[in-house]
Amino acid sequence: MTNTYEIITDNLALPRGARFDVEPGPIEAGQLAMIEIGDRQTIGRYYPDVAGCDWITQPDLIIQVDGKIPVSVVGPVMQIC
Repeated sequence: MTNTYEIITDNLALPRGARFDVEPGPIEAGQLAMIEIGDRQTIGRYYPDVAGCDWITQPDLIIQVDGKIPVSVVGPVMQIC
């Protein structure tokens, strides 16, 4: 099942107001994806197991997944409107 979302903040890979679809499922390393960090949803590029850690990148930000806060990759960003 595909879900549609809208960007409501700045400094992400897509501009504020952009709409996109996400189909839950696996992604390739570095693919733009919907990611849940704790109880928040965001988009970014997910890189699993690089130098022994998982990473999320966004413009001007690199996040190391350290296990203190649950992180879940929902699925790839499919269609940008």
